[in-house]
Amino acid sequence: WEEVFKEVTDQTVVLATFDALSPYKKHVPKEVFSKWQQKAYFILQSNLSVLQSQCDMTSLIEGHPYVILKGSSASVNYPKPELRSLGDVDFLIDPSEQEELEKLFIQNGYRKSMGDHPNHVVFDKPNAVLEMHFETAGVPFGIQGEKVKEYLKDTVYNPIVKVQDFSTFNAPNEDKNALILLLNMQHHMLSDGFGIRHLCDWATFINEHGNADFWKEKLIPLLKDIGLYTYLKVITKTASVYLHSTCPDWVGEVDS
Repeated sequence: WEEVFKEVTDQTVVLATFDALSPYKKHVPKEVFSKWQQKAYFILQSNLSVLQSQCDMTSLIEGHPYVILKGSSASVNYPKPELRSLGDVDFLIDPSEQEELEKLFIQNGYRKSMGDHPNHVVFDKPNAVLEMHFETAGVPFGIQGEKVKEYLKDTVYNPIVKVQDFSTFNAPNEDKNALILLLNMQHHMLSDGFGIRHLCDWATFINEHGNADFWKEKLIPLLKDIGLYTYLKVITKTASVYLHSTCPDWVGEVDS
């Protein structure tokens, strides 16, 4: 049980696993269950702090085009959105507005962190960390990358307004969100590692939108063109096998 607790902590799925575990607490050593419970309460408090930071950010840039990446845009698909652990507030803007928004954040007490990342800038102040992105993670180089950029170019101008708890925010349109989540997963697999939370985000998204028309009409043709169609099918089948999410007919046959 100590090893299980360590793993779910490393995988940032403490809340969801604690919720599932609670009816079976008699099978878990009391000291492990107690640590799990304390960790869950701490993460719930952290989530509230992140949501407050997100509310402050969305109020500050009201009128400017943006969408929330991952985070709240992923958790809204969960059966219990509050059980998805949140990290920093990641949001995508129109790159042409970078200079104006940077001045706005600095004028409102945020400190810009100087880094060499080409696709985002970090702003922070006590109890708030914001990542302002100019491009989503995982966009490939070359002609494939140009096709991805073309597909995503109007993402911030055609958002879906979502409501979660006390926050209202702009999320990417569903077909754009599918591509953003998929690119983010393969980006992590090629860099710092693919985690259970990534798979949970994908499973819950597929449960909600796996049979939507946009797959066959728009997104699958693009993924075939840029070489991510097999990856799409494998990840979707993996989520279905291990997390019991739906498995749409476009998955077809996938090598086990």
